[in-house]
Amino acid sequence: MPVNYSLLKESENSLMDEMLEFYQFTNDINSKLLKYIVKSKNEPQDSILDEQQFEEINDEINKSKVMQSDLLANCIWIIQKNEPRASHLRFIIAIIYSARNLRNFCDNTYKITRFFNKQKLDNLFYKPFVECYETTIKLSKKMKDILVNKNDNEGKEKIKQEFENYHKELKNIVRSFTYDLHKTSNSKTNDLLDFIIIVGRLERILDSQENILKDFMYISE
Repeated sequence: MPVNYSLLKESENSLMDEMLEFYQFTNDINSKLLKYIVKSKNEPQDSILDEQQFEEINDEINKSKVMQSDLLANCIWIIQKNEPRASHLRFIIAIIYSARNLRNFCDNTYKITRFFNKQKLDNLFYKPFVECYETTIKLSKKMKDILVNKNDNEGKEKIKQEFENYHKELKNIVRSFTYDLHKTSNSKTNDLLDFIIIVGRLERILDSQENILKDFMYISE
């Protein structure tokens, strides 16, 4: 049994604040990347992102490794210090898993960054991708805000449904392009494959957030 319940709750709140800061940091990186992608779309270059932009985003992504490491270290310290009971331990484990999922989020952000540092999407696929990326970031911000209030079970249920619907939407977009191009032309096959790959990164980002939601689904004060 923990020596002091109030101190344990204070430690949990501190962990949650740190995790939410990590979440906000991840959302900010993606908002910046989207801004660069949109702003640079019509620039006369072979790729969307120049090297300076790529390095700037990459440096931010590298900071996420430190944030994950610090969060894990703090979780371990609290476990060792307080020997929490099952309900408190479950919360700390949810934080540990969330840190891992946020790192996976950042890994896929890096892969999107790398893609646009090397090439452009064909104009046919550019606008749909940007719209999908905007929706991904919007849902991510909403998810982070829901976690601020651990008792918002209604909000958790709603965004769970939004995640499920968005998965279907992404699959339908890819399916529609595949079907239309199969009927009309094979000249954009490589462009379609690029689009499928980059949309797949958005799906993996969505997966990471669904995992976080599952971990916190039934955790409340």
